Amino acid sequence: MSGLLVDEGSNKLLFHSSVFAVLASYKALHRTRLAVFSGDQVALQAGRDKINEQYAKNKTLQDEEEIAKLVQGAEEASEFIRKSVVQAQLNPEKEVYQVKLKEESVRQANHPYLKEGDIPLGTKKVRRSKRRPDPTP
Repeated sequence: MSGLLVDEGSNKLLFHSSVFAVLASYKALHRTRLAVFSGDQVALQAGRDKINEQYAKNKTLQDEEEIAKLVQGAEEASEFIRKSVVQAQLNPEKEVYQVKLKEESVRQANHPYLKEGDIPLGTKKVRRSKRRPDPTP
């Protein structure tokens, strides 16, 4: 029984690998939270609260398949947050937002903000045909 932990209080059997996977995913989410939201106390606290809430909610879960799905979801969430979430800070002197992209940030084609009525580059303005009045009275 070297691969099993026995919880003497309730005689539940837990596999070492599940316990370690859950702890590793928990720590990874917190490290991601600290890296992505550094300097933003509100976001850091909100992230901490949400992570702790979700892990506490599933703390009594015993189904190995369900635990594996949740761990996989946590790993995917950590990767998504690390690669996709960026923070912008307003530069009041230039009146623009500045973003610090990291090496791991996913870069996709971005389109500049357009005011209503502006036409994006590379597109043609659609002309509306003038309607003729109906000839029948």
